[in-house]
Amino acid sequence: MATKEVSTADVTAGTRFKLRLNKPVIIAEGLTIPVGTWAHGEVVSATDSGGLGKSGKMSARLLYLEYGSNKIPLEGEISTKGTGAGSAGAAVIFAGVAGLFHRGNNAKIKAGEIINAFVAQDTTLVLP
Repeated sequence: MATKEVSTADVTAGTRFKLRLNKPVIIAEGLTIPVGTWAHGEVVSATDSGGLGKSGKMSARLLYLEYGSNKIPLEGEISTKGTGAGSAGAAVIFAGVAGLFHRGNNAKIKAGEIINAFVAQDTTLVLP
């Protein structure tokens, strides 16, 4: 789960962000990775919104779950696009020249948004 909003207004490709585990992961009988454990992700691509109603676009991937001194590699991706920007042509037709300056919406991963992940490979754990 995203802990803070990640927006194309202030990130670029390569920006890392934190997430937290929102459900416990059962590793073996009696051994569980608890809710709240940190995970890390990275923005793969980010295009800011622009004039003429152009919406921002972003894609990101999950990197790893941090459990004690372990970094458990994850697979998971998310792509998002700004919404409600409307058509650039319509903006110009209905708003005239002012429509040229109409900005689209930024793409966002909202705080609290759930991103599904899977363990990318078998990992030997050093127990905390």
